[in-house]
Amino acid sequence: MPGELTRIFSDLHYGDHASRVDRLAQLRPLLDGVTHLVLNGDTLDTRVGPFPAHTAECRAAVKEFFPREVASTSFLTGNHDGDFSSLHHLDLANGKVFVTHGDIFFDDIVPWSHDAALISHRIAEELRALPTELHDQLDHRLELLGQDDEGRQGGRGSARSRTVRMATTKARQPTTPITYPVTSW
Repeated sequence: MPGELTRIFSDLHYGDHASRVDRLAQLRPLLDGVTHLVLNGDTLDTRVGPFPAHTAECRAAVKEFFPREVASTSFLTGNHDGDFSSLHHLDLANGKVFVTHGDIFFDDIVPWSHDAALISHRIAEELRALPTELHDQLDHRLELLGQDDEGRQGGRGSARSRTVRMATTKARQPTTPITYPVTSW
């Protein structure tokens, strides 16, 4: 629709010492005229860490700031904030644009991590739950992603869903595999 502007932010890592965003207000100029804001994962780091009070403050600030600035705001999950939202992907422009955090496309999203072997093992375990012919179909992997450890839909906080979210290696269209997305860094 003419006059609508969607803006997508990814990997803000608000509250992390390495983030270039010290104050959320710094982003206001980028929000001017925006009708739909998509925060595409790693907006902040909600993983367990040494400063839970700081994490709670950042979580509250993000949840309050963005919807106040842009009425239509969508929060998608990333590998650092897997429990921040129940949305893992979003279709825009009548299904022409598929938005998801990049971690969903890689089995080895953090090969340098001390958890790399564990993550790789858990991803392989979860993929065994899918018939081999469905391994290349993102929709089926996303279906696994939304289940908790008991198989109920919507359980983003479980070990199962956090692990499977990182296990996707193919594109959304079931018959069109991608090799790997082009990275911008």
